[in-house]
Amino acid sequence: MRAQTALMHRLKAPYAATFVRHLPLLDFLVRATRSDHKPLLSSIEKFLRAEEGLPALLANLDSPDYRVRRRCFELTDGAYIKQPEWVSEKALTDSDVVIRYRAYAQLFAGDGSTQPILCRAAQDSFARIRRLAFAVCIQRDEAMRRHIVNY
Repeated sequence: MRAQTALMHRLKAPYAATFVRHLPLLDFLVRATRSDHKPLLSSIEKFLRAEEGLPALLANLDSPDYRVRRRCFELTDGAYIKQPEWVSEKALTDSDVVIRYRAYAQLFAGDGSTQPILCRAAQDSFARIRRLAFAVCIQRDEAMRRHIVNY
């Protein structure tokens, strides 16, 4: 209980980078069967999504560890304040296909997908992203849907 209390007292901006660096370990605790970690882990996640923790998340979007990068993109998507515009573009060009897939799926789920983004997704090296773009094209464009059905 003392360790948990000590961590709760360190939920401040100077410690945000340390929490971000240890996101893979925190994810391991999330998957653990012990339930006494849940309030602490929830508090850490809320802190990182808040204004104090967001700079540390944004700074680690270029982390060499793909697990840290994935969680940073995931946490910035759910941040309590608006993320900068360049974050979506950075996610679409990331070398990690999971980050790119999540970014395209998020754009397509909203109404923010434009024709250039659809074309870019259709030419992606990852087949699931191309399939996602194809499904969005069919769903949104009646003429294309008729063309494919009659093909």
